[in-house]
Formats: sequence, C-alpha cells, structure tokens
Amino acid sequence: MTAADRAALAERGASIIHQGFEAYHRDFLEVTRRAKGRFERQDWPGALADARERLAGIPGARVRLAEPTGSGTGAPAHRSVVVTVPGGHTVLWDAPSETARAIADFVA
Repeated sequence: MTAADRAALAERGASIIHQGFEAYHRDFLEVTRRAKGRFERQDWPGALADARERLAGIPGARVRLAEPTGSGTGAPAHRSVVVTVPGGHTVLWDAPSETARAIADFVA
C-alpha cells in the first residue's frame, strides 16, 4: 500500500466517523428540542420516552432508584432517579416515590 493509498484510506475513515457523529448529534438535538414542548404540555410519557431514547445511545448508562427520603416526617416520601453514564456524570430526578419508581422502570 502506497502512502497515497494510506492517506486516501485515512481520509475515508475520517469521513465515515464524521458522518456518523453528525447523524448522532442531529438525532440527539432533535430529541432534546422536543423536551421543551413536552415539558410545557406536561407530556410526561413523551418526556420519559425521549429520556429512554437518549440513554439508549449511551453505552454503559445505568438507572437506579435512591433510598426514599421524607418518610416518617409527615411529608410524602420522595426518591431520586439516579442516571449515571460513563465518565461519572450523574443526573438526578427527585419525585414522589411512586413517580420515581415509574420513571426508573420506564427509562431502564
């Protein structure tokens, strides 16, 4: 393989990677764009479906429920849905326990 062949192969590989990233980024932005409208319309099933779609594209993403808080204080018990992705980034959704369980079950 000549230097020109290697350069052409490298250029082709870089182009394929770039196209794949652009497609991923476009899809991610579309899902994220929908979030504002879903929140404003209180379309919670749609918002959860979008969350699931975003997480499906992240290898190694984990969803779990944190221990309940507020029980025994007279306030409704709350739980956090904890989403951890590779690199240590964590997202928390604090919600009443039943809602948190439904979110975690749906997204996971």
